[in-house]
Amino acid sequence: LKDEIARIQQSVTAVCSDFEEHKRASTAIHNKLQAQVWTVEEAKKQEAAGSPSHVSQKSYQPLVTMTASQGSLMHPGTGSVQVPQPMLHHGTSPRRQCRTCCSK
Repeated sequence: LKDEIARIQQSVTAVCSDFEEHKRASTAIHNKLQAQVWTVEEAKKQEAAGSPSHVSQKSYQPLVTMTASQGSLMHPGTGSVQVPQPMLHHGTSPRRQCRTCCSK
């Protein structure tokens, strides 16, 4: 009975350790995302404040969602985490075009 209790205690300790590691990794990823979202929001505020008469963009811009790979979530530092990026439309950039009408 003592051996079984010791084995269960080791299992619980291992689970707690894994949970804490996952919690640290999740917190790190969350902090990176928050920093990137803040940076994007600040850039949009500066852009809006700097050129209020510039209205060449539509009021609705679809977003291209970029997510972290599952491997980078499991092993922090092995991949990059990116926030959704606005999709450029109709030749605003020769390198990046929308997939619905520009790729045809």
